[in-house]
Amino acid sequence: MSVTTMPVQDSWRLIDQLAQNAEIGLYILSLRGEQPACEFANAAWCRWCGTSIQELQAQQKHWITCFHPEDRVRMQQLYLKVLLTGCSEKAEYRLYCPSKEIVYVVDTLHAVQDTHGFETTGVCGCAQDISSIKNAREEMQRTQLLQNLGSLMAGIAHEINTPLQFIGDNLQFLSDAWQSLSKQLNAFSEGLEQLQRQPGPAQVESFLHDAAAIREKLKSGFLEDEFPKAVRQSLEGIERLTKLVWAMRDFSHLEDRRQAPADINRAVTSALTLLHNELKYICDVETQLDPSLPEITCSIDEMNRVLLNLLVNAAHSIAEKIERGNYQRGRIRVGTQAQSGGLRIFIQDDGTGIPKEIQHRMFERFFTTKRSHPDRRGTGQGLHMAHQTVVDHHHGSLTFETQPGQGTTFYIFLPFTPNTQEEVKTCASC
Repeated sequence: MSVTTMPVQDSWRLIDQLAQNAEIGLYILSLRGEQPACEFANAAWCRWCGTSIQELQAQQKHWITCFHPEDRVRMQQLYLKVLLTGCSEKAEYRLYCPSKEIVYVVDTLHAVQDTHGFETTGVCGCAQDISSIKNAREEMQRTQLLQNLGSLMAGIAHEINTPLQFIGDNLQFLSDAWQSLSKQLNAFSEGLEQLQRQPGPAQVESFLHDAAAIREKLKSGFLEDEFPKAVRQSLEGIERLTKLVWAMRDFSHLEDRRQAPADINRAVTSALTLLHNELKYICDVETQLDPSLPEITCSIDEMNRVLLNLLVNAAHSIAEKIERGNYQRGRIRVGTQAQSGGLRIFIQDDGTGIPKEIQHRMFERFFTTKRSHPDRRGTGQGLHMAHQTVVDHHHGSLTFETQPGQGTTFYIFLPFTPNTQEEVKTCASC
């Protein structure tokens, strides 16, 4: 017997059984007031959310609170778009269960029509748990970042060793100079005491000899010039080390995706500090950082990865052009600028540029032009990760302009009003 020939009640029972046993998440929403209301959700969906269909239907737990706080406003807007236009949409988001791990899903949304097919009455969703795929992707991204950082370790070690070396040399100089001066001061002090005890001609002559020696030492200007110079160089070395330590600290959190106010100018400076040893041999770096740039709510650890990746790509492009004999030294320009509704970051190089035939593939996963290079072997993860971070996680944009043979400029736009700020109002009304 087919479903079409079964009694209606038996057909609905069979369909419900299939839905409840499915490993995909199925649900139907209708619009009640300003919040979407759950009419149906299968066992998989309820399990992911840590709730029951009874709680959802009774609105003991508001539907929108099933989503991760950073995704709620975006999903509300998407549901509203489907309801108003009747179109279908695909979305990737996170479900939030306080007692369990976050579940990553990809969901296909369709409009539910009335019996006449004239009016949209709700939204139905078919979601798939992609947590394992997501974790594998993030592991690959971590590997990519570790590869980038690993290739920089020799340069970072050099950047640490150089100031340590001249700090040590200056301290040794100051120690030797002080020992020499201390001996003469001690002799002067002993001569003065001897003169006070026995104020004879021999004692006066010895005292005057020691005093003349100290006077000549000071008169030569050696100590006057070299002491402050040694101290100044040591302080500069400590400042360089401090900046490098801060930069390494900024890049030390590989798995942190928390959204919080952050200083993008500092992120740019930290990335350039880490790359200083690699860049100084092949290019000059110019920065145009907007000093009035306000903090922006973002995952600064993810943005650090994006900046590092784009700067490494720019350096590789310049190095390749140098190897071809086109020039001896390149240039990278990095800048930030506040714009209407957000901020823009640009990273410009005068390297090889991107050939026209592959420009459309630049953000494609696993696509790379560096597979055959022994020192700059790519995995095809970097630009895809950067695009995913900026567009999917921060709802911004990542674009580029390029001229083959002339160079490339990447533009990052981050909105000043991210979903996390809107979320406070949404949660308050739930």
